Amino acid sequence: MSCREHRLALEPTTIIMKEYMNLSSALRSYNRSKQKNIRSASMAAILGNGSEVFLDDDDSTLEIFKNPILNRFNDPLLTELEHLIDTVSRLNSLEDMDSRLLLKPFLFIVNDSSMPRNVTSLALDALLKSLHLDIINKVSRANINTFQEIAISLTHPKFGGPNKTQDEALLLKLIEILELVVDSSFSEYLTDEIMYDILQVVLSLACSNKKTEVLRASAESTMISITTKIFQKLHDFNPTNASGFYLNDEKFTRNSLQYDRFVSRLSSERSNSIANPEATATPENIIINTQESQVPESVKDRVESSLDFDSYISDDDIEDMDKYGMDTFVSFLNLLLTLISTKNSTKHTVSTKILSYKLLTCIIEISGSGFKNNPRLLNIMCDPISKCIFFNIRNSNNISLLHATLQLFTTMIIILGKNLKLQIQLTLQCCLDILSDKINKPIAVKELILENLSLLWTNSSSFFISTFIDYDCNLEHTDLSLGLLNILLKLANPKYSSHMTQYIPPLAIDGLWNFIICVNLFTDNLNDQNSFLNEEEKPIILKDRYRKAEFIKCCEKFNKKPKEGISMLISKGFIISDAENDIADFLFNNNNRMNKKTIGLLLCDPKNVPLLENFIDLFNFKSLRIDEALRVMLSKFRLPGESQQIERIVEAFSSKYVKDQSYNPEELQYCDENLNENVYADENDGVEQDFTKLQPDSDSVFIVSYSIIMLNTDLHNPNIKEHMSFADYSGNLKTCYNKSHDFPREYLWKIYCSIRDKEIVMPEEFDGDVEWFDDVWKNLIVSNTVVTEIHSVPEVNVLDELTTIGLAQLGQEMFKLLGQEMVSCLFNLYTINSNKIFSQKLLKAIKHCSSISSFYNDKDLYHNILHGLLENSCLSAFDNTENHSAVKHAEDSLETDEKDCNEEVNHQLELMPLIQINIEETNSKVVVSPDGIKLGESSKGQNSLLLYFKILSSNSDASLLTKETYSDIIQLIITLFENFLLDPNIFPELQNSWKFEKIPSPNATFEINKSKLNKSLLSTFASYLTGDDNVEPTTEDIEYSMKAMECIKSINIRESIFKNKNIVTPAFVELIIESIQIKKKANYDEEDNYFECELIFLLELSLSLMVVNNFTDQLLDTILNKIEDISANIDDNDLSVHAKRKISNYKLVLITLCKTGGESYLLSLISDDLIRKNEVFNEDYFSTIEGDEFISRILNLFTNKDDFKTKLSQNKDFWKWLKLIGSMRGQSLKVYEVLEQFTREDKKNIMQTDFVLILEIIDEIASSTGGNDMDKLDESAREKAIALSLKAIDLSSTLLKENTFESSNNMETLSLIQLLGHQCLNGYEEIQSHALKSLENSILNHLSIPRDNALTVVEEIIDNGLAPILSIENAADSSELNNVVLRIIGKVYLKYLVEGITTNETYMKILKIFNKFVAEPTIENQLLELILEKQRIEQHDVDTQVEA
Repeated sequence: MSCREHRLALEPTTIIMKEYMNLSSALRSYNRSKQKNIRSASMAAILGNGSEVFLDDDDSTLEIFKNPILNRFNDPLLTELEHLIDTVSRLNSLEDMDSRLLLKPFLFIVNDSSMPRNVTSLALDALLKSLHLDIINKVSRANINTFQEIAISLTHPKFGGPNKTQDEALLLKLIEILELVVDSSFSEYLTDEIMYDILQVVLSLACSNKKTEVLRASAESTMISITTKIFQKLHDFNPTNASGFYLNDEKFTRNSLQYDRFVSRLSSERSNSIANPEATATPENIIINTQESQVPESVKDRVESSLDFDSYISDDDIEDMDKYGMDTFVSFLNLLLTLISTKNSTKHTVSTKILSYKLLTCIIEISGSGFKNNPRLLNIMCDPISKCIFFNIRNSNNISLLHATLQLFTTMIIILGKNLKLQIQLTLQCCLDILSDKINKPIAVKELILENLSLLWTNSSSFFISTFIDYDCNLEHTDLSLGLLNILLKLANPKYSSHMTQYIPPLAIDGLWNFIICVNLFTDNLNDQNSFLNEEEKPIILKDRYRKAEFIKCCEKFNKKPKEGISMLISKGFIISDAENDIADFLFNNNNRMNKKTIGLLLCDPKNVPLLENFIDLFNFKSLRIDEALRVMLSKFRLPGESQQIERIVEAFSSKYVKDQSYNPEELQYCDENLNENVYADENDGVEQDFTKLQPDSDSVFIVSYSIIMLNTDLHNPNIKEHMSFADYSGNLKTCYNKSHDFPREYLWKIYCSIRDKEIVMPEEFDGDVEWFDDVWKNLIVSNTVVTEIHSVPEVNVLDELTTIGLAQLGQEMFKLLGQEMVSCLFNLYTINSNKIFSQKLLKAIKHCSSISSFYNDKDLYHNILHGLLENSCLSAFDNTENHSAVKHAEDSLETDEKDCNEEVNHQLELMPLIQINIEETNSKVVVSPDGIKLGESSKGQNSLLLYFKILSSNSDASLLTKETYSDIIQLIITLFENFLLDPNIFPELQNSWKFEKIPSPNATFEINKSKLNKSLLSTFASYLTGDDNVEPTTEDIEYSMKAMECIKSINIRESIFKNKNIVTPAFVELIIESIQIKKKANYDEEDNYFECELIFLLELSLSLMVVNNFTDQLLDTILNKIEDISANIDDNDLSVHAKRKISNYKLVLITLCKTGGESYLLSLISDDLIRKNEVFNEDYFSTIEGDEFISRILNLFTNKDDFKTKLSQNKDFWKWLKLIGSMRGQSLKVYEVLEQFTREDKKNIMQTDFVLILEIIDEIASSTGGNDMDKLDESAREKAIALSLKAIDLSSTLLKENTFESSNNMETLSLIQLLGHQCLNGYEEIQSHALKSLENSILNHLSIPRDNALTVVEEIIDNGLAPILSIENAADSSELNNVVLRIIGKVYLKYLVEGITTNETYMKILKIFNKFVAEPTIENQLLELILEKQRIEQHDVDTQVEA
């Protein structure tokens, strides 16, 4: 034992003496007052006709009147107090004195109704002080006896009177003392009787309407404290052993609350005065004799019997004491049950019932786990208390009472849920019926039910999963978890908000949130999604879930047609086989869904005797009385109505009962007694009888069993007015024990009392509400609570036994059934909700749902979540308000003026043009667009968009994204692009590597350049342009647009989408390509203003994604074909020059990536774009970085890829284009290098038809220095240009030298000579001189002419190759050139004259040429030299011939 320790400044002996003195003083004052009244009465007797005082037979009063000396000292209590003061004053410590003696005066006064209130109050104060200061403690003598006596005295006090206020003051002190007694360490040694009396006293005060609110509240608080203390002891009780067994056959509501435990003497006298009108209220009526002889006998006996100072409980006796325990628990529960019982519904007030429910809740909270180990206590909770809860919830509309009931119900679910499955199922289903309006209840009741149920999922994060396992996956139970979640979905749906309070949706959302978090936790605990998705084996409970619908159908079939139902159960595998034992086993263990009447009819069928025997064999009746065994059996089926059917069942029962008893014939005894005696043993009296030697045979059991059935009907049939007495019942069974003997009277009495107190349930069909309630309860609950067993096997949580994969599979099954509707509900709420905190919670729930759907690979749900976020983004492309039920409902709730205002605002936004504001101060721009304004204005829209991209960026499975999801992404990208919210240059690094120009954003309708933002000027400008003051952007519009831009910038779409390998797939890029619309300008709508911009943006995006993600093999042909479609179906005039160039660039990049077949695309590009559209691809474009790279890309294909080289070298358009490019000074070097390489490495592949084109290109390159712009070049650039021309001339000489073409007209040779001759006319002397030297050297030294047409070739060279170089008109300016050319002509003539090729006609042509310039002396000299040389050659030839 432990006690409180107080440090006292005053000795305990002094404290107790002070209390004695206070009492003495009060008693003396009271005595003086009493004597004064006696004198007044005597004087009245002298002056009048006498006094009633002399009629009193009280000798002590007469003695006081006769002897005034005795008036002072003839008070035994005062004498006792004086004696105690003297005794205590001589003590060293109170430990030396019996503590009962110390408190005797205080307890005596409390139990003396004659004491005035002030004295009683002092006595109670003294007791309070003694307890508070631990005057009586663990070292005190007889401390246990003292606390027992305090409890006894205070539970039977005798005080009271007309002053109600003073009485309640005393009662307040009394209940405080009782609380201290129970709270003390000595309360453990109080008996069951004492503890029950304490409970009765305090509870009666708490429930009495005659007491003040203060007293009732204090008593209620004390009651809770006492209840807590008492039931904490239940934890110390040893758990019932493995064979713990309790058969429910007792009457629970036999106890009753005693409201009037405090009866005053005055109240009694007033009652007598009413009965005797002659009695008058004189002062003599209140004279109280305090002599000990006048103490009420009942109290005096209790006090004196307990105050036996010669003996007290020692430490050795403590263990043998009768301490309160199970009897107190059961009695108190029965007492509370009486207060809430449906049968006593009119006897007790609502406040009393509420307090009872509170106390029951307190009991379960404190010691609910202890109930699991005590079948008797558990049975009280299972049947009567659970029944009251169910009845109250279904029938009561009192909010306070319902609140207390629901608190008890939810507490029982949390603590005793595994032990009360059927009770919870029935009651919780009733709650769901109320919430779903199947049972009509006020809205406040629905809110209260939901609020209390929310404790379940708040207390346990896995509540819905656990309930799903226990009920939804159980063949015997209803779908409570799914049912509750569906109700929560309905209650959370805004469509039903008009039918509920404002607090219901948040409560419902909390439940849904809990479920979502739980399932998400299961998925997060699995690191390997693939192992989960590939797992084919399901938990057994899920397999039962899948079979549940079939099982219900089978049961329904059985209830209508049992034979067909049995066959169906066998075929579906619920019954192992058609063997009788398998069928019996199924009916025995799975009969909650089975109609018990149908089972009974099936068993009693004469054709099913083996089935009946197998069914009965499954029971164990060992050590049970006949009535107990019969109760157990009839809990499984309903007894049929016909006598023959009953006999058949009872006969099988009798045989089984005898078989289970294991009789020992040697112990058989008979006990014949007179059954006609009028005195019967009370079921509560005496010692438990031993009936183990009672061995009735089967016939005896049959008779008794049949009699029990008849007795049960007789005692509990409301239509029978005179019920069978025990004498009648026992008389009917005379000599039925083993054919000639009588059953022991006590045995039959117990059977009679059992049936009388507890009906063997045989439910009938009722139509009324009360009857219906009883019928439902009996069918589902009572038949399952006949026997309560406690097993030693520890309670197992199924969740703990499941693997992480198994848990995830459970979550998947539930989410598959609820996910779509749950997500829809969340979005409906988010759409109309205006609370930011609640909106954030909804978004978190949506995010968790996306994570769950992603893990379970639920593509449809994942898409719906993403699409729902887009619908809430405020972007017009995803505006679905017309089809959104939640939005419609919210709009319907608005006032007409408010709706009109919203429509006007939306209309203005639609009319607003796209305005770009260039801010010079910050070198930035702001674009005001309708979507930008709406997005920036709506924080919900921004949060939705942020979450949308967050979900996408976290996606790790590309297969999760459907075509619809990709389409949404593409539409979103386009929308953002059109509203200037997305930079179209997604991959700048690729643009740099390809040397592409940046993609421009769409053109704004209006563009304003501002040094800084200024609202007034902007407004004026916008109004001027639109002519409508209502569509101009305001400062708020600009701010909203800037917020929208910041929002999109923070998302980083490039990283979250375009660089996410789990999003960008070939299918995604293909959809981007498909989304590119091909339209002719004539068919443009107002919405197609962005067509060209989008076309370029999407094409480049597709190309970039293909390259970055290495999708070339899958997508290259697709993109190329798309570009071909664009070129074929869009007129040239429908696209800008910029767009045409971009498209050609994309096509060329694709061609470079082609592994095969790119040649045809390139030839098409050259022919259709570069040649036909040369005004697009002009020198200005090719002078840009992009244009320069374009040329390089084609030239690289030509030089580095043989397939391309072969095709291009044979294509005239290619050479034409190359000639065009070669003429451009900036590109001529590239072209030269290509030609130089080509002629060097592939001269054998040069076709004769293309050779001339090549020469023309070389000529163009060589002539690039001939323009007037050469003077504009700096020295270095000029030198480079001249050097290039010289290289081109050298290349021409090389070609002439290495020419292998053979033809009849030698056009290639002539062309080369003409090329060199053309360069001889170059304005730069260096080039001209080099060209002349090369020409002379090539013709004279490297030219090889076939003999068959040599003359023709020579004449062609002279006439068409060299002669055109001569300038007749500017002979004076070109004298040097003419001189050199004529010299070359002369040398050519003389060379071929020597070879015998030239003729006189050739000579005449030469002379003719020279004659044009003979006026020049130098030329005349050359001519003379030519003539002389000719003559010399001819003479040499003659001489040679002569010699020959």
